[in-house]
Amino acid sequence: MKVNLHKDLANPILEVELEIDESIRAEAGSMMFMSANIDINSNDSATNLPENLSDTVARDILSKSLFRAIQGKGQLAFAPPAHGGILDLKLSGNSIYSDGVAFLAATPELEFSIQGSLKGMLAGRSLFLQKASGYGYLYLKYFGSLVEKELKEGESIIVDTGHLVAYEDSVKFKIQKPREGKLNHIQAGEWIICKYFGPGKVWLQTRNRAEFAKVMHRYLPKK
Repeated sequence: MKVNLHKDLANPILEVELEIDESIRAEAGSMMFMSANIDINSNDSATNLPENLSDTVARDILSKSLFRAIQGKGQLAFAPPAHGGILDLKLSGNSIYSDGVAFLAATPELEFSIQGSLKGMLAGRSLFLQKASGYGYLYLKYFGSLVEKELKEGESIIVDTGHLVAYEDSVKFKIQKPREGKLNHIQAGEWIICKYFGPGKVWLQTRNRAEFAKVMHRYLPKK
């Protein structure tokens, strides 16, 4: 398998060349183009679903397709649906936790599971995470630009959940609310935040999909 991440483009794409019978897993709907000898199969492969996760949410987060080259080499490309970029990560027996909608593609050897927060759901914020584990390559999409924060032992940062892309499994987090007297944050939709503790890397995106959707909604024609 040969992978070319076109970072030189204003909106990067992931181009892949597969040998015969090689495959790659990708988000449903992310395929930009492919050669005629690429076979597509649904490949939802989640395990360890949290009890509070609905079937609908699970399908949305875990909806993936397996693209396999048959009868010779094949070429295909994947593109994120929104303006931003692609984060490429190599896993060597470790795990990466990512936002539930950040997945773009991965080599088929990686295993996936999801975990979620009922508290976050009740707050109207998506706090469902997707865990990728094993040996292989993971490609995540982000909205806007990418910011990498490397936390040292004992170091921590507070993040609005809408800006999270991913973090290493050595990083721990806890959900918290703003201090009393800061209830105006609830009206602003920012009353659920996460505190991340090092050591390890945390990747953030400069744009928030949910907040961007709210802005765009203001300009939609009213019924």
